[in-house]
Amino acid sequence: MPALPFPILSLPPKSRRIALKCMDTLDLINISFTHPLAKRLAIELSVGIEVGSLRLLVRNGFKVFFSFYAPPHNIIADISYLSADGETFDLIKDEDVLWINSKIKLRDLLVDLLDVLHLRKLGEVSVHTSWDLILDELRGIEIHQLIVGESITRQFKLLKLQAEELELNVPLTQADVICHNLHRIALKSPGNIQCEDLIGMNMMHIEVFMMFDHSSLTHREINLFLLHWVKGSNPRMRYYRSPLQEPLQFEEQFVAQILKGIPHRAITPGELEKLRVQFRGKTFQFRGYHIERNEGDAKAMISVDPWSPIVEVFVWF
Repeated sequence: MPALPFPILSLPPKSRRIALKCMDTLDLINISFTHPLAKRLAIELSVGIEVGSLRLLVRNGFKVFFSFYAPPHNIIADISYLSADGETFDLIKDEDVLWINSKIKLRDLLVDLLDVLHLRKLGEVSVHTSWDLILDELRGIEIHQLIVGESITRQFKLLKLQAEELELNVPLTQADVICHNLHRIALKSPGNIQCEDLIGMNMMHIEVFMMFDHSSLTHREINLFLLHWVKGSNPRMRYYRSPLQEPLQFEEQFVAQILKGIPHRAITPGELEKLRVQFRGKTFQFRGYHIERNEGDAKAMISVDPWSPIVEVFVWF
C-alpha cells in the first residue's frame, strides 16, 4: 500500500475522523484520489451529501462537471482536462485551481467520484469528438443520458448499450437505434424521419424536435404511427412528442388529419384534471382526445395546443 500522503491520515482514527469532518467537502473529494485509506474515509464522511449530477463533456479533450449540496454550500465543480489523452486535469472551484494531478486517468477519476458521491451511474455523457478515446474510459460505467453531437462512429453502437436515454443531434439514419430498448430517445436533428422509424423504436419515451423550424414528419406519418400503436406496435411506449408541420387550429382539421381512422372521443375537463394528477402535475394543452388499443390493454390521451405545432401522447395501462 502506498505511503500516506498527508500527516492528517496518520492520526489516531478518532482524531483523524474529527479533523477530516472539519474539511471542506471539495477538499475531502480531492484527497480521496491520493490513497485507498483517504478514499475510504471520504466515502464514509460524504454520506448525507445531496448530490445533483455527474456529467462528462467530450469536445477537444474532456470536461467533467459535478454538483452537490453540502450545507451550507451549494457547490458546482468543473474538472477540465488539459490534454486530449486525458492525462492531466485541474479541479476548479470558483475559477481557483485547488489541485492538479498529472497521473490520474479519466476512468479512475470518474470511478472515484461515483464512489465518493455514492452515485450508481453518470448522469450525462455528451460526446462531440474523440469517440476512440472515450470508449475505453467509459467501458462498464452506467450512463443515464448519452448525448451525441456532430459525429458518430462505430464506437457509438457499443457505448449506447450502457445508456438509459439517448439524445441525438445527428440525423437518425446515422444512429442505428432501431429496436434498442432505451428508456427515452430525443431526436434533435431527426433528418427524414418516417413512420417506419418510429415503429422500430422500442422506447418508452420518444421525442422528436423540429430542425430549422421544419418537421419532416407529415400529418399522415403521425396518423399512421398512431394507427399502428392502436393495432399493437410500440408496446413499451409511455410518452410521444413530435412537431406538426403546421398548427391545426380547428378541431375538424386535427381529427381529419391526425386521428383519421382511429376511434376516439374528446376528453372532458374533469378527466383532464384526473390525468394531471396521474401524470404528476403535467399541464396539458387546451384539448385532448382519448384512444385505446384494439386489445384494450392500453389507453392514451392525445394532447394538442391549437396555437402550437406540437402533438403529445400520454399512455397508461
